[in-house]
Amino acid sequence: MNDYSSRFRFYRYEFITTDDFPLLRYILGLGPSPVIEIPCGAGRLLDIHSEHQREVFLVDLEPKMIEICQQEIAKKGLEARIFPVVGNMRDWCSTKKAGLALVPRGGIQLLLTRKDILETFNNLHQNLCEEGLLYLDIADPWGSNPANYNLLPEFMRFKKSRVLRGRSDFLLEGTNHLLRKYISVRYKDYIFVQFIFFVNQSNQIIYRGSYRWKRIEYDDLVTDLNSSGFVIKKIYGDYEFQEYQAGASRIICIAQKEE
Repeated sequence: MNDYSSRFRFYRYEFITTDDFPLLRYILGLGPSPVIEIPCGAGRLLDIHSEHQREVFLVDLEPKMIEICQQEIAKKGLEARIFPVVGNMRDWCSTKKAGLALVPRGGIQLLLTRKDILETFNNLHQNLCEEGLLYLDIADPWGSNPANYNLLPEFMRFKKSRVLRGRSDFLLEGTNHLLRKYISVRYKDYIFVQFIFFVNQSNQIIYRGSYRWKRIEYDDLVTDLNSSGFVIKKIYGDYEFQEYQAGASRIICIAQKEE
């Protein structure tokens, strides 16, 4: 499960979406204090972080992801204020209190249990300064209206069946293509996905891995954030600042630390 140590070579080609960038730019523009992004993956948000002047701690459990971030940070000349770190979101401690913690694009749903999520909220609370902000982006294919499926990854766009099969093509360096096949199953409390990767339409499997995303329901989210010392400031249902309503495909929460 979640074997990023083998998948890291392809991660930055798969995760190229930018539809959340306008909202993230707005959040990052709210203050000058340090930022924590966790999990950061292979640095999808580095282009956004290059636009502001805040210190940033990029944190991911997988060392190979952090190596890619280090390389990209060096290319952009951002070593003085962007610091990639290996760490677990449940217990990583920042060397500086942050004014903003970003948990983008379903990252919190990689945790397996509600207890894990609550521990993570408590840890993020400890890493934030007084009145620091927490940004959470949660996918909700269970409650989504099909009209809002465009904000979900294709392997979560369940319509008439709780099982999905499909494929995606991604451009690698040069003329090489990555073919990703998937089988997704939606259960009551999580989504299970198996990925198989090929290059250039060959029959040779270069990666096989299975993943799960935990369901986080709206009411549970509010309860757990409040019990961890956060107050909800805004909950959006998309990246265009529309307030959350039933049928939204995403639960995008901005919460503030209370002492």
